[in-house]
Amino acid sequence: MLHHASCNSMSIFFFLMIRRPPRSTQSRSSAASDVYKRQSLAESSATPFSIVVDGTKPYIQSLSAKADTILGAAPTITVNFNEEIVVVDMNTFSLPAVWGFSSIGASVFHTTQVAMNAGNQSVTLTGNFLSDFLVMGDTIVVTFFYVPAMGVTDKAGNAFNATINFATGVVAAP
Repeated sequence: MLHHASCNSMSIFFFLMIRRPPRSTQSRSSAASDVYKRQSLAESSATPFSIVVDGTKPYIQSLSAKADTILGAAPTITVNFNEEIVVVDMNTFSLPAVWGFSSIGASVFHTTQVAMNAGNQSVTLTGNFLSDFLVMGDTIVVTFFYVPAMGVTDKAGNAFNATINFATGVVAAP
């Protein structure tokens, strides 16, 4: 605390007063250690942890499709990825032209719509209601033509694994 006083002879005096804690709280330790004693926290228990590095690139893992029912809805094929994906450009990713279809059998399918499913680990391809159909027992192949502008990665940032990915499957009963 600083006190200021003046006298008539134009002299200025300063008194510096240092306040100390009451004697009952003083100890013979240093002031720094007193501060640390008051601020110390109880030590926490050790918790084991591990770091997992994801180096696996996303890829198409499988597909599933059911045969059409008479006068049913447009045929659909669900394409599953090995893990959750992140798509930067959904417009390019959902272009029907990047999703190819072929069949060993009578099935016909032209992708008209691509929709990402909840969880971002699969997409549903929808065909044309009037002209497309899936026949039970047919082996089908879905091809995905990856374009880097799509920006498809997994949550760890690993880019899609190849320019051309495909999955095969057998059309199941309706």
